[in-house]
Amino acid sequence: MKRPLVTVLLLTACSAPVEDERFVAAFRCESDVVFDAWRGGDTLRIDFMNNEHILRAVAADGVEHYRGEGMEAWLDDGTALLLVGARRYECHLDESVMQAIERGVDYRAIGQEPGWLLEVFADQSFELHYDYGAEVAKFPWVAPRTLDGARKYAVESAGAQLEIDIAVAPCIDVMSGQPYPDTVTVRYRDASLERELSGCGRPLPALDGSNTPFL
Repeated sequence: MKRPLVTVLLLTACSAPVEDERFVAAFRCESDVVFDAWRGGDTLRIDFMNNEHILRAVAADGVEHYRGEGMEAWLDDGTALLLVGARRYECHLDESVMQAIERGVDYRAIGQEPGWLLEVFADQSFELHYDYGAEVAKFPWVAPRTLDGARKYAVESAGAQLEIDIAVAPCIDVMSGQPYPDTVTVRYRDASLERELSGCGRPLPALDGSNTPFL
């Protein structure tokens, strides 16, 4: 990163999102270090590795400047530099996440061996990409039921069945090492195939900043 534009410091205190905040971007710093950022008024809200922080603006000479204790960051045209104690992270847009957000995906889950991906479009549909993306199964939206703190979806279409269990339980992707807030189990069946897939998931931000809760 050649030049800093925005300096931000993560504070340990959290508060409710401010009015009129807008989603900035999803960033990936290393395979296992990610953060999302929203800007609103004089604050920058960051979800850093599943921990939310509120950053406060201070006066600056023509640049957005946020400051706190223990961390600094510079944002510049889709890149970011984070200084966390003695650690330095060079970050860039998380392209796969940004593309999913732009397509209107509300929730995303992934798993490995064999690789699979679940994309949920709330109030619209489910798309399961399995066998390393070679196969795709699409299902219409159904509302979840809640059991033992987990959201459960069950839907059938064209002779195929899809069941999804989403539990709020920390999960680590075995390939990237990235932490996720949810543990996800997907069961898929059709006339010739049956799969039970385990992995991790998280809700995605909305580009308009509305962040309608994923249901």
